[in-house]
Amino acid sequence: PFGTNRIFNTDGDNPLWRYFFNRDLQANLTMTNALGKVHELKTGFNLFQQNVGWFDNNLPWTKLPFWDMYNKNPLKLAFFAQDRMDFEGIIARIGLRFDYFDSKADGLINPTDPQDSSMVTATPKWRVSPRLGFSLPITETSKMRFNYGYFYQTPTAHDLYRSTTPEVVWLLMKRANTVLGNPNLTVSKTIAYEIGYENQVSDIIAFGFTAYYKDIYDLIQTKNFFSLPYAYYKVENVDYGNVKGVEFTVKKRMSNLWSGDLSYTLQFAKGTASSSWQAYYTIYYAENIDPITGQYRLPQGDFWLDFDERNIINATLGFEIPKDFGVKPLAGFFSDFILSYHSGFPYTPTDLRGNPLGDQNS
Repeated sequence: PFGTNRIFNTDGDNPLWRYFFNRDLQANLTMTNALGKVHELKTGFNLFQQNVGWFDNNLPWTKLPFWDMYNKNPLKLAFFAQDRMDFEGIIARIGLRFDYFDSKADGLINPTDPQDSSMVTATPKWRVSPRLGFSLPITETSKMRFNYGYFYQTPTAHDLYRSTTPEVVWLLMKRANTVLGNPNLTVSKTIAYEIGYENQVSDIIAFGFTAYYKDIYDLIQTKNFFSLPYAYYKVENVDYGNVKGVEFTVKKRMSNLWSGDLSYTLQFAKGTASSSWQAYYTIYYAENIDPITGQYRLPQGDFWLDFDERNIINATLGFEIPKDFGVKPLAGFFSDFILSYHSGFPYTPTDLRGNPLGDQNS
């Protein structure tokens, strides 16, 4: 400000105004009891109360701006119990976890009809997940381990609440690329298996490997709904993925002035979509239409995912000179070298116009 006059910056064309916040209230309680020499019981609960807000105005100078607003208070609760049993070196862990999630929100039953203001309240979701783990010695220098469990992940606030307020929905329905949230989304489920082996070959060298497999259900995806005057999209729990792989490791402790470790991972990642917005981008932006059927060419079945990385090698090499080394400038000197190698990602071959010449990520 200069006197009574004020100067405003009128350069640029940033079309976005946005204000958002996230306030968390968390409470955790854990109790551990040793029951004799064999059993150790661990119990507890978690409470996670959120207040999430989102206020957004995009392209405010147009008659049909992108805008959104919500202020919600989702609740998450969890109770768990685990028994750790130690049978003279053989360790077993058996646990059970209860998860409860309530998005505390409503959604329109018929978002395409401005005359229909009927709402449906999202139902709370609850899940019970078992956990099982074993660790047992094979010899004095080697052991095996096994882990199995169910794991659940709640949707993001934006997937739950974006564009769900009635006045926002009815305005955005006049546009051709509207994406609605879904307060009734369920949690995604992962079933994970892991087996590992470790062997201390000598006092300074150890070898090990880990094999794992994960099935992931109820992943979120944008789903196309046909309506007049424009089709719209809504997020749904429709996708699936699986990840499997094996990792080999060799480690050497510091001796003869050097140490190191080497790991190699072979991994495969497949699924029905690489991201929760893949269908939206494929249909609306790519306009990937089959010239024969006239239908959008969405991937059929599962395929190699965008982030499928087949080979990974990590290595470190360390040098350390003892403090009593005869040459003083080198005494206590140490250095580390790190090597990381990653193979490439899959892609879909296309012609000069960008039309796919093969299956997704073939």
